[in-house]
Amino acid sequence: MSQEIRTKLDHRELFDQAFDWLDHRSIERPSYRILSRVISAVVTAEEKRIKHLLN
Repeated sequence: MSQEIRTKLDHRELFDQAFDWLDHRSIERPSYRILSRVISAVVTAEEKRIKHLLN
């Protein structure tokens, strides 16, 4: 997921890719709330990484 966030900041696209990844591996989808928390954490971490690089 963290690799995907480096090229895509659209949350909806990240959700779609996460669902595709889970489906492709026959993994049961987590609840929307759980997936939302994971994506938010990854986006926040990537934003912090970018800010650190720019400083």
